[in-house]
Amino acid sequence: MKQKIYISGIIFLIITVTGTLFKMLHLPGAGILLTLGFAGLLLIFFPAALVNSYRGKGDKALKPLYIVTYLTLLVIFTGMLFKIMHWPGAGKMLLAGLPFPFVVFLPVFLYVTGRIENFSIYNTVSILLLLTILSAFNALLALSVSRNSLDDSMYIASVYHKAAAAAGNTKLQHSGEAGSITDISDINESAGQALKLIHEATDQILRGAKADINALIDNPSSVSLADSRELTTEIMFNGDNPDLGKQLEKSIQDFIGVVETSGNGRITPQMAIDLLGFNTPEGEKSWSEAMFEGNWTSWSLVYLGILENNIILIRDELLSDAVQDATIS
Repeated sequence: MKQKIYISGIIFLIITVTGTLFKMLHLPGAGILLTLGFAGLLLIFFPAALVNSYRGKGDKALKPLYIVTYLTLLVIFTGMLFKIMHWPGAGKMLLAGLPFPFVVFLPVFLYVTGRIENFSIYNTVSILLLLTILSAFNALLALSVSRNSLDDSMYIASVYHKAAAAAGNTKLQHSGEAGSITDISDINESAGQALKLIHEATDQILRGAKADINALIDNPSSVSLADSRELTTEIMFNGDNPDLGKQLEKSIQDFIGVVETSGNGRITPQMAIDLLGFNTPEGEKSWSEAMFEGNWTSWSLVYLGILENNIILIRDELLSDAVQDATIS
């Protein structure tokens, strides 16, 4: 029995450590490994080990200590998992986990062990040291630096998408003022195709995060999976439209071509390339792979918002010139 318990503990510990390593390196499957590892430790290993130890001691007076020990482990490790995974309620769980060992576990431990003759003081010191380490680790997690950064990123994304929505609603209306003019038609068609793909990518990413554009604009911090490096990759290269990344790249390339043929003096092709971040990446990766493969959800949404705003900006500048030329002619 003991051998099985030890083996299960080692297996779940390896899974947890592997999940932690994957999380640090932002590799796919980190969330699954961490959840499986923590769940295995909390629901299988710890209960089995404590029950086996309690039966081996055979002292009913120790029962409260074993129960409180498991509750302490449950509160602390669950709070850690929620914090690492950025799940809702993580802050409250960590807040409860910080004092729990000292307010609940330590009094019970001292009371129960104080009734045991010749109980080693070194055991008490070891327990206090362990509690201090756990509390310090929880306190570091409670700093929430990464979550704040993600929330800031999502807020920036919401601002860009809100601005793009306003610009798109107010400035696209003059597109037909000069009748059937080739330049105006080409500008609208090229910009419209790029914007359509940007909206599709944004909607699919938000859908994968169980949100929508209204949630992003109204409450950016409510969008989950902001730190995922898997979601954007899946959407842009393996989702419902596996060529979405390549299609977006082609549409932006075509739009820059329209800028070049328009002959607008204020918006040059190089300026459009810089505004759209369409510089050719070094190495074998394409632009879409360099921009979206393995990128965080939050920054993918930020970049799509920037891309949308700048396409609208360039489109309206080109349209303004085209309408003036058509009016003069």
